[in-house]
Order: sequence, then C-alpha cells, then structure tokens
Amino acid sequence: YYEAECYGTIAEKGYTDVLADKTFIGSAPIATASGLDAKAFDYSKLTDGIMSKNWKLGRYSSVSGGKFNGTVDLEGTYYLDELRFYVYEQNLANAGTNWTIETYFAEKWTTVKTIATNAELQDLVTQLNGNSIEDKFVSIDLGGVYAEKIRLTADAVSGKSLTLYEIRCIGAATETFIDYSNILSGKEFVGKESTMVVPSAGGNVFTYD
Repeated sequence: YYEAECYGTIAEKGYTDVLADKTFIGSAPIATASGLDAKAFDYSKLTDGIMSKNWKLGRYSSVSGGKFNGTVDLEGTYYLDELRFYVYEQNLANAGTNWTIETYFAEKWTTVKTIATNAELQDLVTQLNGNSIEDKFVSIDLGGVYAEKIRLTADAVSGKSLTLYEIRCIGAATETFIDYSNILSGKEFVGKESTMVVPSAGGNVFTYD
C-alpha cells in the first residue's frame, strides 16, 4: 500500500453518558407498592444515577406483565455509540423482551435496533472486573447514529415486571466535534518484525507476522 487513511471526527469533550441530566417520559403503567410514593418506580429513576439493591430505591419497574414505553429528549444533537441497561438484580428475566430502539433526527423517527427475545439479551451482556451493580450490564451497539431524541419500547416477560436500575447512553454532543479529517495524519503504525516476499511477477511485498 502507498498509504493508509482513516477519516473520522474527534469529540473535543470526549464521550459521556448523554442521559445523565435527562428524563424519560413514559406512557405505560409503572409498578406500585404499599407504603411507597406513587412514583417510587417511575421512569425518572432510569437516569437518576442511583443504583441500589434496596428494593425501595433507585430503580424503574413496570407492572407485572406490562410494557415499557419511554421517550427522552436529548435537548441537542448527539452522536450515539452505545446503550446500556443495568438490570435489576442482574437477572435478565427482569430485562423484558421485544425491545425496539428508535432515534429521532432530521424530523423523522428511525428504528436503530430490535431485540426480539429475552434470550438475545444474554449475548449482549458485558461483565467488567468487579462485582458491583455497575460492573455488569447489557451493551447495545448503536452504530454511531445521530439523534435528538430516543424512544424505547419493550414488553415485560410474562408474569414479571420489567425492572432496571438505570439506562445509560454513551455518546458525544456534535457541537463539540472538531472538523472531519484523516485522524491518522501525523501518526505511525507500529508492527511486528516484517517479512519480505518477492512474487514471481517481480516487485516486493512486505507482510507483518
């Protein structure tokens, strides 16, 4: 090869949880419990930053066998990389099924991802080093879509509530982007010891072991 180029954009302020200061607006019924506030398991719990094993704190929960239907306005345009579900008790039976992930951009809604069965979520689980609630989550690749809003819908597994500690979305505000360019410019590949092959047609071909 004469040259290798890779074009991309640098996010000046880096990638963050773009839902950190946002709130989902939901239209499907939430769970209730005797002695607790009527909104104890509200959609707002999904982005409040609290993940606690105490069943009275820091989690969203649908009614048993119910549905999830939540929309969040990002209040700007964002480049979205990854969606993370932190599932109650790290039990995927609480994560629901029939997930549809949609984004709103340029005045239209687009379906980015569908997850048809609860079993498919198992293939998306990420386990980090550690045993805290934040060390295990369902990771969904959003493929770098641009979005102004996100809409999520799902069904609870039969006989269970759909229950999540938190939803996070890793991305970057487009207003922080630096001009699109060849991000390899001024960089250098580091390879292992090379081997030169001389083909019968003449010329040299270098390969890396």
